[in-house]
Amino acid sequence: MCILALADDMTGALEVGAKFSAGGIRTLVSAMASPSSSASVLVLDTETRHASPELASQEVRRFVLGSGAVNPRLIYKKTDSTLRGNISAELRALRELYPTWRIGYAPAYPELGRTVKKGVLYVNGVPVAETAYARDPIDPVHTSSVPEILGPSLACTIFDGEADRDLAEVARTILSDSGMRIAAGPAGLAGMIAEQIDLPRGSPAPMPAVRRCLVFNGSLHEQSAIQMQRALGEGCIALEYGSAWRILKCDDQSRGTPAQVANENAKLLLEQIIASEPDAVLVIGGDTTFAVVAALGLPPLLPIGEVVPGVPVTRIENQQLTPLLPRRRRDLLLITKAGGFGGADVLCRVRQRLDHDA
Repeated sequence: MCILALADDMTGALEVGAKFSAGGIRTLVSAMASPSSSASVLVLDTETRHASPELASQEVRRFVLGSGAVNPRLIYKKTDSTLRGNISAELRALRELYPTWRIGYAPAYPELGRTVKKGVLYVNGVPVAETAYARDPIDPVHTSSVPEILGPSLACTIFDGEADRDLAEVARTILSDSGMRIAAGPAGLAGMIAEQIDLPRGSPAPMPAVRRCLVFNGSLHEQSAIQMQRALGEGCIALEYGSAWRILKCDDQSRGTPAQVANENAKLLLEQIIASEPDAVLVIGGDTTFAVVAALGLPPLLPIGEVVPGVPVTRIENQQLTPLLPRRRRDLLLITKAGGFGGADVLCRVRQRLDHDA
């Protein structure tokens, strides 16, 4: 094991996995604390985005110690691009496990509009605490300052970044420093590390064709609603049964906790996979994505790459699905996106690049 990566939600884990797989590096994504893998990169979803700091710290330790990769060449801690979650607690847990390793943290993701200047995170030029992320119903962001998020006692090198070339330089700095063996940031930094790190590589898998897809939006972010409306208006997706790219209406978001709603929606999606035999499912939102993967039995996930920035495509092998989908005879593709990622036309762009018959 060369790289052990940890993410606090499933969409983030799949983003990081896609970055390394796109570089031809054998990568596996799992939500199991003790997966069996011969991959060069193992990405683990700890599902700690909404946990207490104490539980998040415990889970990070459990996943690292259970991974079988307790002394990897590099640990990559994928963090939310808008500073949500238990970033400080999880980095502290890693620091306690590896007290002699230094941490390099690059919170920027310029390709998706996240930039950092003098330690302040901006989303499309606006301080993150002044955006819709400040009104997140579960994890509101209260400050735009990265040092404030981390706290004064966590030793960590914070890198600014306003362009892709800045992230590329951060990756060079981390990889050339034998003591900085914990890297942290959104998937943008992972992509730069994947480009530069000296690891065995094969040919990246080609992006698959998707003719029939079920589309499911489990995110409450206003941007995902805009994207769905744009795709409906342009005919990229439809509500009618039998449509090639069809929307599934999600359950009432006000009934139960977010986790309960996500689980109910995942059951609905599983029923529709059985009934309509799609090539792929497109799921928006980290909680819903995890619930779908859990409903499928937490199978090993094989990332392929990003169809557009921030939208990874992942393969689930047919034999892993046999217990739940005994009649299915082909792999299932999983297309995922965090709720706030992408422009208004992102769903149409995804379909245009995957559905060659559209």
